[in-house]
Amino acid sequence: TREYFRTETEVVVNVPKPKKRLVIVGDLHGHLNDFLHLLHHHGEPHEENMYLFNGDFVDRGVWGPEVVLAVFCLKLLHKEHVFLNRGNHESELCTRVYGFKSHLQCAFPDNHEELYIMLHEAFNQLPLCHVVGEEVCVVHGGLTREPVCLDDIKKLKKGPVPEGNSPDDMLFQALLWSDPKEHPGKSDRGIGWHFSPKRTAKFLERSNLKVLVRSHECVDGGFEYSHRGKVVTVFSASNYDSANAANVAFVDSECEVQMGEEWNEEYVKPNWVVPENAPGDVNALLRRASSAAWEDEDKRAIASLINRVGSSVKRLTAKERVLAKIQAKIFLARTLLLDAFQLKDRLDNGSSADWFGTITPERWAETIHGILKTPAGFPWLELLPYLARRDASGQVLYMDFVFRYHNKISRWLMEQLSMDWLAHIADDIDKSPAEIYDSLDVHKVGKLSFADLRPFFQKHALGGKEVDTKEKWRRRELHFLGLFRAFSSGPNEMGAVTKSEFVVTLNRFRTITSKKCPSGHRLERGRKSLCGFGSEDYECDVCGRTIFSTEEWKYCDRCEFDLCKECGNRLDDEASLSGAQREVHERKTLDHWNKVERVLSLLCSSYVDLDSLFGAGEDNRNKEITKRDFVDIARELLDGDEESVASFYEAVSRYIKEFRRPRGSTSRESEMSVSDKDGSWAIADLKECLRISDSADIPLEAKVSAA
Repeated sequence: TREYFRTETEVVVNVPKPKKRLVIVGDLHGHLNDFLHLLHHHGEPHEENMYLFNGDFVDRGVWGPEVVLAVFCLKLLHKEHVFLNRGNHESELCTRVYGFKSHLQCAFPDNHEELYIMLHEAFNQLPLCHVVGEEVCVVHGGLTREPVCLDDIKKLKKGPVPEGNSPDDMLFQALLWSDPKEHPGKSDRGIGWHFSPKRTAKFLERSNLKVLVRSHECVDGGFEYSHRGKVVTVFSASNYDSANAANVAFVDSECEVQMGEEWNEEYVKPNWVVPENAPGDVNALLRRASSAAWEDEDKRAIASLINRVGSSVKRLTAKERVLAKIQAKIFLARTLLLDAFQLKDRLDNGSSADWFGTITPERWAETIHGILKTPAGFPWLELLPYLARRDASGQVLYMDFVFRYHNKISRWLMEQLSMDWLAHIADDIDKSPAEIYDSLDVHKVGKLSFADLRPFFQKHALGGKEVDTKEKWRRRELHFLGLFRAFSSGPNEMGAVTKSEFVVTLNRFRTITSKKCPSGHRLERGRKSLCGFGSEDYECDVCGRTIFSTEEWKYCDRCEFDLCKECGNRLDDEASLSGAQREVHERKTLDHWNKVERVLSLLCSSYVDLDSLFGAGEDNRNKEITKRDFVDIARELLDGDEESVASFYEAVSRYIKEFRRPRGSTSRESEMSVSDKDGSWAIADLKECLRISDSADIPLEAKVSAA
């Protein structure tokens, strides 16, 4: 396989229009049963039944060696009918961390080192993109922050995943790591980008393509439309995130992308049990089955129960529940943890010139034990590799740790408030961002820590106001954390803000004019009808209304910024918002977030059982709840604070409307969740909004094996 792909030098592979169909397979992640299911249900590869395996063959699942070698064999046997894309896990960056290296050692104990090197040489030769019938583009991850087209991808070179920041390096990374979102921004994964519907539409238009198919994310039912139907995500490893189903995508002879039939294969078969006294020559495959990351008995029992009741609701083992509770406690105590970490940092390093968000593992364990009040002997140091990241010297990156565990609603509101404050700060400062940075960088080290920036935030975001209660202090720290996150470039640099980041961020939020975007780039003039896409794909970024195909408008390709003609005319004479209007808006947003955080902290607490609280038991887990019912129940938990509960309900409803839509929906009319059309939403939606996520992309089962 290595030698074959060395002769095939193209990064973008053109696949002819299918005679009957092409089966696009998403992430397999070492799930052997799912791979066998594919061949059994969809048939062997041949001229009318082609396959495209879209990366991530290994890691996580213990049968990664079997899966990747079987996929390679299929490619060599059916060169014209089987195609392979590279995923982010086909790299040493991932295989050293997420299990494949150890799985290979277990499968081939005598020559695993040589095999590991050879496999990565093969991975480095895999293509990054396939184009089917000149209409369907298939990549593993997604697009970059800069506007690109297919020709830009063709210019890339095969090889190890680059770690630089050049446009080509970032495009290479994005093709493996990026995710589609409603709004562009930095990826929580630390590599890649959140690309928006505008970026998708422009990429497809410039490349003369119809749809982008990608994988990389575990989605409901293994198949999901996004970006008005222009992006399809396919995931083919079932029981990857508890009891998720898997699926494939079909490309037919007309190059239409269709959803396959979802399935759910047990990760470990009931008859794959090896007694403790089994003879030494028992098949190595069975040995790994019995010692997989999941506990066999729990896994089979859970899978059997879920298949019996036909539910996709997550059912966690006892250890998984413990780890989930730990993550929730870390999230709820993040401001207290940050304050304690900084205190330890000062004690250890003295000068603030050395406070860049790192602490020794022993200090980390000692601090988190004290703040969370865990029992004596709790194994924090043993859990460290699964809860926090360390730098090259072994120090724990505590700023990264504080940001790592997040809640969707809280982060969403934090970003809105931070954007408002950044616009206010950008207009409030009387010097250039570069001059202000130099004045803050008193130690002249070229980086600003959270402690360095706190006085600046205090002065310009809160008007220099001090706080007089512990609760207000906690909220203020959350606000400052949001601002700090808006300035920093990602998890690798979360401990400090560079001069470039500081200047670029503030310049982006300077007052918009009719001639320049917030980043200062000159706006281009155009007509919507030239784009070839409907008006629903574009909105004015100032007033929010749809720009219709008959109108003139201005745009910045680099920032995905669009300005309608009316706003352009108005901005010629006045700022987009007066100072008084902006202050009122900021106060309302801040007050709303504070109220939501109060309810969020309560409902995420370990002693609140949502099913019992709202009467959603086993037989009615999809029960819907109205605003009146929610407020009546939840206000009792907050000593009658009906205003905060109503704010929380409003935030959840807005979030559901903006980010949830029925599978396969491509119209604006269906953007709100089905359950939200009558003013109510399901308890399942509430649980999803309350879930504490780990942005480092390490699944609970991996942490369970450490516990």
